[in-house]
Amino acid sequence: MSRCRIDGRRVSWIPPLLATVLMVVGAAPALPATIFSPGQPESSDADAGTSNGQWDSFGASSGRSSFTSASNSMRVSSAAGDAVSLSRTTDFSPAPDAVLCTFNLTLSDIGPGRISDQVLRLGSKFATANADENDASTYARLGIEPAGPEGEFRIRDLVAGRSSPSYAGTQAITWALNHSGRTLSYPGPGGAAESIRNNRMDVWVGRTKVFDDIAVTNATSSMTNLKWFWGSGSGTTMFGYFQVATLPALDERRGMAASPVAGSEPASEVSAPSESGSLELYRAAPNPFARTMRFAYAIEGHAERADIGMYDVAGRRIRTFVAGTQGVGHYEVSWDGRADDGVRARAGVYFLRAAVGPTTKIARVVYLLD
Repeated sequence: MSRCRIDGRRVSWIPPLLATVLMVVGAAPALPATIFSPGQPESSDADAGTSNGQWDSFGASSGRSSFTSASNSMRVSSAAGDAVSLSRTTDFSPAPDAVLCTFNLTLSDIGPGRISDQVLRLGSKFATANADENDASTYARLGIEPAGPEGEFRIRDLVAGRSSPSYAGTQAITWALNHSGRTLSYPGPGGAAESIRNNRMDVWVGRTKVFDDIAVTNATSSMTNLKWFWGSGSGTTMFGYFQVATLPALDERRGMAASPVAGSEPASEVSAPSESGSLELYRAAPNPFARTMRFAYAIEGHAERADIGMYDVAGRRIRTFVAGTQGVGHYEVSWDGRADDGVRARAGVYFLRAAVGPTTKIARVVYLLD
């Protein structure tokens, strides 16, 4: 298998280029710090304590498979008979001791034949080779089991051999891991306080906890490397807003309630909320925030044209999160306080506007410079 280097990164056969998004969590400091976030302006934010989050290698067995980047997402299309992988072998430093991976996951065009689980691993001393890693160097692993040609999938507890219910369409995945040496509380996707024991992990699909306090793979390993591998199967996997960052303090995450919220409108460009349609916009949290704010939304019924952005009090759009048609599913997005050009916005009041199909909802957000 041929190798080359692109932008200083080692690549194991690379088709069209890509970028993806991902979030890890450290040990409950007062403010979150993004560790790994390729494709986002915050990934090069040295003043915010972040490392330069990039994939070190993208691997495929042949040129029939491809990697394609889009805004805050990455699409991996695997041809029948190929293995594909994404590797981050540059260590997260310092190694986090409590981790939260969040990403939007979509599977499509799953072909017939032998299909293996996709495996996402956090561990240490991973290689850039287009191959799976061993369990001895893996702190924790999570399986994604394709379950149907229409993109259905199940999340797998690979230690106990258990599967979640089947899901279809785009789903927001939250994977919480605790390697701190003590029991921790963290804010769950629904906003309530959740407890997780040492060397255990929780897994959520949307606002449903599918695995509670399950065992990690090897408690003696650290969480400094990241790898995704699919050894057998054809189809397309898309990751959106896949991020790795330190876990924010619990009291900063209060307010991410599971009920929809609409706020005040900033100016005439931002239309008034509509009660019709199939959009649910969940409260942004933390709010106020200084580093990274997250919000979730759901599209129900059928695919809709989505336009989601952040506006200042004059009604000017400063950041675009989504622009295009999205399918039915639960999504999660984050904002690091930057405009589309990568420049930090001023501290103050902003308005999150989500327009999906005929429905528009608006939420008020307060940004504080730390």
